[in-house]
Amino acid sequence: MEAGRELDKKIAEAIGLQEILPDTYIRNGVPSNLPKFSTTGDGMLILIEEARKQGIWLDHETFADGYEVSACVYRGKHSRTILADSMFRSEDLAGEYARVYIKAKEAI
Repeated sequence: MEAGRELDKKIAEAIGLQEILPDTYIRNGVPSNLPKFSTTGDGMLILIEEARKQGIWLDHETFADGYEVSACVYRGKHSRTILADSMFRSEDLAGEYARVYIKAKEAI
């Protein structure tokens, strides 16, 4: 799925945001525009925060030829399970975080 409004709406549903009007959602008790989870750094940070509230940790590593984004859950202090990961070579870091989060939610 490409980064954009459809992916953002899928994420909003997965993190439990309530749509009250088209592209308007309740977040932290306040009506707000649908965050651009998959296309902006600010939206990506909101996604990371919301995923952690669900016990899903999103992270990435940088390599010379690209990035690896992963989503995991911690089962104990030194034990984690990777739910989804992705290697890619683009500037679409926010989009890849969004896609990996959706894969992780489907794996739970």
